[in-house]
Amino acid sequence: MASIYTHLAIAKLYLEKNEVKDTHAFCDGSVMPDVTSEKENSHYGNRGETKDLIKRHKEKIGLAEFLQANPDDTDFNRGRFLHLLTDYKYYNELMPNDYLKTIDFPTWTRDLFYTIKYHEKYLIEKYNLSFDMTSMKDKLTNILAGWEKRDLEKYGPNGPQGVLLHTREELENFIQELGNANLKNLTGRYL
Repeated sequence: MASIYTHLAIAKLYLEKNEVKDTHAFCDGSVMPDVTSEKENSHYGNRGETKDLIKRHKEKIGLAEFLQANPDDTDFNRGRFLHLLTDYKYYNELMPNDYLKTIDFPTWTRDLFYTIKYHEKYLIEKYNLSFDMTSMKDKLTNILAGWEKRDLEKYGPNGPQGVLLHTREELENFIQELGNANLKNLTGRYL
């Protein structure tokens, strides 16, 4: 998954370029799929595959399923769609396939957490990110504290030392691309 901060950076860029009536609802939607323990339901995909990571990433996000199940008349749902689009492109375009063909699930998970942590401070500072952008502030604070606690227990105080899955420049290009996305052209419905 892209980090909460990546999602907020993309939402912030999107809001700078597009008229959205309820910016808080849009930002809430842009992080909501990660603020739940039921990721399979919130991402409309199948998260069960652990042996074939390329297959896992292709099935993990259900963009068409989301569009079929949700109206497009709310800023909250537009934010949710942008979140799912971001995750889909993150897994299928930003993650290197050569790496995914040769790695096992636990190693990939460690490397993903390492990459997210590595870029976290940069994203917060560059995009001036805070949870004041979203009314889900308390939920986000609690979920990030839980993730931090689990990471500390699992990896120790130095965090997971793994492979960096993408460079800062690749992440920056990714954020710019999605922040400039035209959701209507992608779906035929979203404005």
